[in-house]
Amino acid sequence: ALCVDALGTLQREPHLAVDKQLDAIFLARIGLRVLHEHYIRAVQPPRQGYAGAIQLECSPVAVCEEAAAATRQQLQQRYGAAPPVEVVGERGHSFAFVPGHVRAVVGALLFNSSVATLRHAALAAGGGQHQQYSFSGDERLPAVRVIVAGGGDP
Repeated sequence: ALCVDALGTLQREPHLAVDKQLDAIFLARIGLRVLHEHYIRAVQPPRQGYAGAIQLECSPVAVCEEAAAATRQQLQQRYGAAPPVEVVGERGHSFAFVPGHVRAVVGALLFNSSVATLRHAALAAGGGQHQQYSFSGDERLPAVRVIVAGGGDP
């Protein structure tokens, strides 16, 4: 099958063209959201440790622990259960970044993988329900690794 993408290029595999278009849309949306938040924060009175929306010493471990706690509360309210989540990494390791963006991305990933883990555990009746989030990297390249040992699919 043939498909014409947004730029008018003929694509032989339509799903690849759709993936490219969706990637472009979502990347633009994320970029606009971060710019919007940064502008709003930049015109407000300054906050200590921040430059606009950018936290100068953002700890991905701390942000992800907050996201895990918030997600756990959402899951408890909605499903009556939440799988345990282990956040692994050095809490003192930090870099300049927008914590709201990290929180949103990790929160969505954590929520989806937790729901999948709960479903798998319900189907397996007694299967493990453990998820591990590991953080590494340096000030140039932070990395988040998700290990879902409970059978869920992030």
